[in-house]
Amino acid sequence: MRKALSSLVTAPKRVALADSATAIAVALVTASLALLVEDLLPKPGERYEPSWPRVSFFAVVLVLVVVGRYVRRKAREAAGTLVSIQVLDEGMADRTRGENSRTAAQKRTMSIRTVHRWPDLAASTVDGVIDVAALCAEVGRTAELLINTAQDNERIAVAPNLLWPMALGVGGYLPLAEFDTCFVELSTQDRRESEEFVPGRSTLEGLSDIDLAPSELAEPTGNRIGVAVTLTQDVHAGTSEARLRDFGVRTVHHIVRPAGVGTAEMVNGRPQIHFSGAELHVLASVVAAGLAKIKQSCGERELVVTAQMPKTVALAAGWYLAQLGLNFYRGTYLLHYTPQDDVSSPMRVKESHDPRPLNSESS
Repeated sequence: MRKALSSLVTAPKRVALADSATAIAVALVTASLALLVEDLLPKPGERYEPSWPRVSFFAVVLVLVVVGRYVRRKAREAAGTLVSIQVLDEGMADRTRGENSRTAAQKRTMSIRTVHRWPDLAASTVDGVIDVAALCAEVGRTAELLINTAQDNERIAVAPNLLWPMALGVGGYLPLAEFDTCFVELSTQDRRESEEFVPGRSTLEGLSDIDLAPSELAEPTGNRIGVAVTLTQDVHAGTSEARLRDFGVRTVHHIVRPAGVGTAEMVNGRPQIHFSGAELHVLASVVAAGLAKIKQSCGERELVVTAQMPKTVALAAGWYLAQLGLNFYRGTYLLHYTPQDDVSSPMRVKESHDPRPLNSESS
C-alpha cells in the first residue's frame, strides 16, 4: 500500500503539500491573532468581551500549524536520499531502468546521489585476473562520504547495481550502523517492484551453527577450499563444482537459500527466484555467516568463491564481514562468471587480494 501511494504522490510532492498546508495555516494563525488583538484592545468606553468563535478558530489553526510542521519534518526524514551505486562493464546493459526500478525508488525519496562508473574490465585484466581493487576502494569511499554528509535524521536508501564480487568489496566501506539506512534491490522486471530491507549486525547472532557440510571433488587438481553460493537460480551443483575444479579446489561448501525462502517464476523463458525484502535480509545474514565460518575453518588453505546472488545480498554480506573484523579477503579468490563466454575469472576487489593469477594448483 505504501509503495502504491508513493507511486501516485512522489516524496518531493508530499513535502511540498505539507509546506503549502503549513503556510496556509500560518497565514490563518496570523489573521486570527490580529482579530484577537483587536478584541483585547477595545475602543474607549467599550467593555472587553471575548469572541469565543475567534478564540476557538485561533486554537484550531495553531494546532494545524504544529501538526503541519511535524508532518513535514517526518515526511522529509522518511523520504530521505537515494544513494545509487552502480559499476558495470562498458557495454553492459543497465537492467534497472524500468518504471518499477530506480525511477520508482527515486520517487520515494527527496533526492538522489549517484556513484556510477563504467570501467573497461578487459583492460583491467592482467594474467586472467580482473583487478578492480582501486576502483572498488574509490567507489566505496565515495559512497561512504555521501552517506556521512547526509542530513541528520535523514533516511538513506542504498541501491546497488554491481557485479557480486565488487558489491562484496564495496559493502565493507559503508558506515550503516550509525544511520537509518536500508538496502534497495532494484527490480529488473516490469511487473515486479523493488524490495528493501534494513541490515543489522544482530541478525548474525544464532547463525554460528549453520550447517555447511562439505563435499570432496573427484579428481581434484589442487587442495583449495571452494564455496558455491547459489541463490538466484536453480543451478545444478555439478555446474558450480566444475567451475571450482578448474581452480584447484578439492573441498566444496554449498550455500543455498533456506527452505521456503524465495518464489520461483519464469521470466522470458528462464527460471528466476524473486525475494521479498525480509527474505533478502535473511539471505544476506546466511551468506555472511556462512562465508565467515568457512573462512575461519580454512587454516592455511586458500578459499575460492563462486556465487549467484542478489546485489543487495552481496553488498550487505560485505558489510557484515567488515563488522565481524575478519580478514576475509587475504587468501580468498572471488570468481566472476561471464555467461556469454562461459568463462570464470578471479576478480581482485581489495588491496589484500593476491594479484597473482589463480592457477589450477594450490599454493
